[in-house]
Amino acid sequence: MKKLQAEDYIVFGGFKQDLTEVYNSAWLEVLTSQYEGFDMALLEAQEHGCPAVSYDINYGPNEIITNNYNGRLIQAGDETALVNTLDLHHAMIEEYLKNAYQSRQKYSFGNVANAWHNFLQLKEII
Repeated sequence: MKKLQAEDYIVFGGFKQDLTEVYNSAWLEVLTSQYEGFDMALLEAQEHGCPAVSYDINYGPNEIITNNYNGRLIQAGDETALVNTLDLHHAMIEEYLKNAYQSRQKYSFGNVANAWHNFLQLKEII
């Protein structure tokens, strides 16, 4: 990090039991996984209005992030695009933050419970 002069803005905070304070003070979450299941960290960030930038990999990020609405999806492995995207303008981040709060309803307890209820009723009919 010193070679890239990033120590002033990239901070590794160590293990935290409760991430509420971290998400509430973060301006962006970055997910650089090459493989991921349905990523709970993206949902948790969204719950706190923290927009996300992620590689567009299978099974998760594109289910949670709506590109250019509540975050950004980058072609998997494109490090140049990732670096360029991290230089987002403050106004754009504010818009993503507002939209992240709105997007969190998709996976709220009530919506997920209702989807399961409807699914189970459908299975009883068949």
